[in-house]
Amino acid sequence: MSQNSDASPANSDISLARAVKKSGRRARRMALLFAAPLLLYLLLNFMAPVGLMMVTAWRNDEPPQFLPKFYQAMQNRPWPVAATAPSDPALPNRQAIMPDEAALASLAEDLAQAQTDRTLGQLAKRLNYEMPGLRSKIAEAARMADAVLHPQNREAGSEDSNDLLAAMAASSDEEPDAAGKNAEKSAPGSPGTPGSPVPSAKPTHAASAPATAPVAPVAPAAPVAPVAPVAPENETWRQRFLALDPIWGEAATWAVFERNQSHYTWFYSLTALDLTRDSSTGRVIRASDEQAIYLRILGRTLWIASLVTVATLLLGFPVAYVMTVVPPVWGRWLMLLVLLPLWTSLLVRTTAWVVLLQSEGVINAFLLSTGLVTERVQMIFTRFGTLVAMTHIQLPFTLLPIYSVMRTISGAQLRAARSLGAPPLVAWWRIYAPQTVPGVVAGGLMTFILSLAYYITPALVGGPNDQMMSNFIATFINRDLNWGLAAALSTLLLVVILILYWVFLRLVGWERIKLG
Repeated sequence: MSQNSDASPANSDISLARAVKKSGRRARRMALLFAAPLLLYLLLNFMAPVGLMMVTAWRNDEPPQFLPKFYQAMQNRPWPVAATAPSDPALPNRQAIMPDEAALASLAEDLAQAQTDRTLGQLAKRLNYEMPGLRSKIAEAARMADAVLHPQNREAGSEDSNDLLAAMAASSDEEPDAAGKNAEKSAPGSPGTPGSPVPSAKPTHAASAPATAPVAPVAPAAPVAPVAPVAPENETWRQRFLALDPIWGEAATWAVFERNQSHYTWFYSLTALDLTRDSSTGRVIRASDEQAIYLRILGRTLWIASLVTVATLLLGFPVAYVMTVVPPVWGRWLMLLVLLPLWTSLLVRTTAWVVLLQSEGVINAFLLSTGLVTERVQMIFTRFGTLVAMTHIQLPFTLLPIYSVMRTISGAQLRAARSLGAPPLVAWWRIYAPQTVPGVVAGGLMTFILSLAYYITPALVGGPNDQMMSNFIATFINRDLNWGLAAALSTLLLVVILILYWVFLRLVGWERIKLG
């Protein structure tokens, strides 16, 4: 009887624990159910695009898709290697650094089919990224292959399929800037046309000079290249390709084809890191100083974001402190002035700074009228103008977290410190200032991360040397249609932000970041 009475409380405790655990699971399921719409929204509008961007940085669909027969033929054949043969294409040892006849015939069939399907422009543009100048050579080879394999297309009424390639070859006379040394001149925000890229220069890497749009409209007055003459029937494909251009006898040309036989590539990621592959050995090497531009642009982006963050902290901290010590009526008016810019469009605020900073603007007129300067000062399209405009736009994002934390600090602490003999400045520095660190950290981190992704303000107010990483990403997407390199640069910027954020949290700690 006593054993049953002793076991009863134990069983009751177990039942109670199970009930509590079951109730907790039910509460968690209900919480997850309420949060499901938000989680779904983040998945579809944030995680999915980020994942797609990272995949795009590695995708390489054009060559395997448009050259299936050629890559199938090369699966069991050795790829050409560099040789010491002279540059004369007529020499027999030149053949040692070209695929065999069957593989070249498959390549000709693929090129002719791509021309018929109007997909040759995509293929030529992709390969031209790695070897500037190859675009026009592929167009010539496609016309030659089509003329040999489909002689009926040479009739007067059936030359439409050649018009696109002829126009593409004509437009390829001026190849993209191979060295990438004019990249910063072509960024949006150049003087004269704020926010528009300079047509004469392209932000490219040596190995990634983007070609023009793959399907360009044919101007009526543009000269159309003549259709390649039909070669003799007994001539080999090797002879036909070498007759077009000696580049088809170069090992570097076939190395480009070899590197692009897979649906995934390292090319975009290496380019974003200012690296390239040696054309003869295939080893990854650093790009030349004229071609290595993207790490320099990344450093500039981090530097500008850091300067803006420091400027907003220096301006926002005193204002936030004043807002907490003035009477409530004045504090509300100051808060209204702080929030007012947030109610205005970012583009409107940036355009207002263009009006203020330009040579004929309000600031120059004021300086001249007061005699502070004798001639107009160049403030637009400069680093100074970029920093001023970005600081003004980002100031509320730094100030509000600091103000929220300052409001929670009791003024009695300062009075108690002073009553114990501490001087006012020492009491403020040792008692009040350390308690504002969470707000300073939160505001500075928010401003820094937001500043890294600025696009409109540097494009309109800054000069060619003030464009940030986002400007080049937008240029590759909107103008050059080089989605792979744009995705690689975006991934690089995201990885750098995550690394800096992790280091920041390790140094400061989660508990030091508060919004109020």
